[in-house]
Amino acid sequence: MIDQETWERELEVPRTNKMLVVDDEVRDAKIEADIVASLGYEVFMAHDAATAYSLIEKENPDILVLDFMLPETSGLEILRNVRRRFPATYVIMVTGQGSEKVAIELMRSGASDYLVKPISSIDRFEQSIERVLRLREAEIRTQLTIDRLQELNVELEKRVQERTDDLRRTNLLLKQLVVRDHLTGLYNQRALYSELDEEIVRASRYGQSLGFLMLDLDHFKVVNDTYGHQTGSALLMQIAEILKSSLRQVDKPARFGGDEFSVVLPSTGKKGVREAAERIRLLVERETYVIDGARIKLTVSLGGSIYEPGCSTKEIIRRADAALYRAKAAGRNCVRLSFE
Repeated sequence: MIDQETWERELEVPRTNKMLVVDDEVRDAKIEADIVASLGYEVFMAHDAATAYSLIEKENPDILVLDFMLPETSGLEILRNVRRRFPATYVIMVTGQGSEKVAIELMRSGASDYLVKPISSIDRFEQSIERVLRLREAEIRTQLTIDRLQELNVELEKRVQERTDDLRRTNLLLKQLVVRDHLTGLYNQRALYSELDEEIVRASRYGQSLGFLMLDLDHFKVVNDTYGHQTGSALLMQIAEILKSSLRQVDKPARFGGDEFSVVLPSTGKKGVREAAERIRLLVERETYVIDGARIKLTVSLGGSIYEPGCSTKEIIRRADAALYRAKAAGRNCVRLSFE
């Protein structure tokens, strides 16, 4: 947030206190220049259009005091060119024709004020100059305000977008924390039930097959007791990586709890469930796990089930768990399926 003092400083419009008098009558130009100089301004003189344009480019005066009647080109034409080419230079027209019609034409063409010759009142000249300077400052300040507000709006939009992106990332992280197991990064048990619910609905609606696996590491308590729980945790993470690398992208592995894992296998029938289970079993068995210098061998027992019409989430899990129990009873490091 910009404080008031900073805001005012950014919108300051510096005065150069430079003025240019353009009049082909040398005497009139001198009189006008002397009046301007007496008011404390730095003054330049020009007697033709070319010199006037050159001095405007070089000196960048705040105000141009311009005679309405010039021999080579009219002051009105110079006025229009100046307002087009040098919009920061404001113009006071000096004319011997003090009619209302002339005044209207001058103002419509871009003059900020006009004075009628002969200029005899210094006060009138000073008032005109001060009025034009205030007008110039107000208009420039307004434009600076608009430009600064646009910049601030762009900055604000950028910050809002950054905050929106941060919020989106935070929400995604929170969602992941809710559905992911903190150790392995796999789905947790709560998310597993939700994913399996969705796949059952899809299988029922479209007549698709659906498989499910439960797996349990054999004698894992011995590993924890022998090598410690940190080594056990490292092993669980490696098993999770094996599951992720051995499955399809559509498959959904999860940590069911402790040293138990599960896998939801969409569009997978009996043969596919059997093949997936054997592939996981062999990969776990063949791997040698080296952790802190210790070389550890593991095996895994698996139980599988499939979706059948009318079968609930709990029933699919119960059948796979019962098959896993049979695999454990059969000596471990094997696969048993509920449909065999």
